[in-house]
Amino acid sequence: MNNINKILLVSVIILLLVLVGFVYWQKVGFQGNYYAVYLETGDLYLGRLNKFSRYSLTDIYYIQRNPDNSQQPLTLQRLDQVFWQPENKIKFNPEKVVWMAKLKSGSDVMNFLTGAKTATSTVNASQQ
Repeated sequence: MNNINKILLVSVIILLLVLVGFVYWQKVGFQGNYYAVYLETGDLYLGRLNKFSRYSLTDIYYIQRNPDNSQQPLTLQRLDQVFWQPENKIKFNPEKVVWMAKLKSGSDVMNFLTGAKTATSTVNASQQ
């Protein structure tokens, strides 16, 4: 084997490893941490933040106001359960973000998002 063939073989192997790693990262692994993202529009979303290629959230919840319910004036709703049934991913412009905050593990909201997801998709935000 001459040097050009060796270089091509090594390049192809490296490219295949990078491609496999990228596909694994996008489909299976490297889940982002949960963040609250507040946009200029006044919308607040909670979800797993991904920064690669473009800012996006997955496993998304948003705060819904219930002014008629004094017991639970605020509830968390899954984005993919609204009436138009969007996919569970939002891409957003980082220039339109007012602030982002990593959610503290062990908080009521984090417990709800990570494991206490029951048949109801609400958490009482007035307890805090």
